[in-house]
Amino acid sequence: MRKTALLSLLVFLFLGLNRGQALNEPPLRKDFDNGPTVLFEQKEFVDYVTIYILLDKSKLKSAESFDAYLHNLENRLGNNGAVCQTLWHSAVPEAPWNFKQQSFLIARFTVKDFENHLTDILSHILSAKFKGRFLHYDQNALRQSQKIKGLQQDSLRKRSVSIEYSRLDPVTLYANLYLFFTGKINTFTLLRSINRILKEDVETVPASTVDSDLRYWLFVFQRFVINILKNRFSPGASDCKRILAPIDLARNKILLNTDFEFNRDSLLAAVKNGKPSFKSWYFNEYLKSFGNLAFDDDYRCLLNLYSACYLPEHSLFEINLKLESNNLKRMLSNPQEFIEYDGTK
Repeated sequence: MRKTALLSLLVFLFLGLNRGQALNEPPLRKDFDNGPTVLFEQKEFVDYVTIYILLDKSKLKSAESFDAYLHNLENRLGNNGAVCQTLWHSAVPEAPWNFKQQSFLIARFTVKDFENHLTDILSHILSAKFKGRFLHYDQNALRQSQKIKGLQQDSLRKRSVSIEYSRLDPVTLYANLYLFFTGKINTFTLLRSINRILKEDVETVPASTVDSDLRYWLFVFQRFVINILKNRFSPGASDCKRILAPIDLARNKILLNTDFEFNRDSLLAAVKNGKPSFKSWYFNEYLKSFGNLAFDDDYRCLLNLYSACYLPEHSLFEINLKLESNNLKRMLSNPQEFIEYDGTK
């Protein structure tokens, strides 16, 4: 019996390691200086192209301009044959990204539509010149197109001039745009087309360094905390309960927000008491869930974008079979340092 259990564990570890190596093979990636980050994944034997778009709003005070950009972009890509799915911030529960700072758009094309409208599609994505409320790439200004009733034409003109622009921090749309092209694509044609559209000279910004070990275990720890919340603290059918747990990467905090109440001190105690079972959970549940990503292209691609946005290379997908990390020990021994409970939503 013991030999059978040991053999099963070794087989699982082998499969987990292989899965990690497969997931850790990054798609082709192009980082434009102070511009968009683009990832490519070629699939020769399919008849579609999917574009995954991540908008990061963490450096922009007003998220409204990005929301308008995303709404207009969805309409324009739809006119080029795309079937679009928008994932608005808080609509995505239990996700590793920060629902207050990111939005996602998934646009699916037939190969024929994508190839016939390639220039238009890329122009729509890489330019922000839409009517309404949006962020100018060249002026960094928020245009407020407002219709004011009950005013004379001269007064309206004067009033419009005074409210036309509201200055913003010098943040461009390009620096907050992450794209993942997957399907039957010609990578070199795409790169040439993107370079042709991005004609502006941009200043090179040094890449910031991050503690990849800390961030990796923070993602794992987030899943561990959610697992405890579901199994011990959510009343009734846990699958129906909403748990928002975005990670504030600036402070290395998990911001818990749920639609049910629980005692924060009891949760912290449960996390500490769960320390002995962490290893079993990590190998038997967490790693297995990453292996299943092969069957969930949307989630895998969004995680690819998120990893490209906040982590060096593909460290979110690395499988660590050694649990001796000091960062992990701190999280399990002092969870109060990494968990912030905002109450029910």
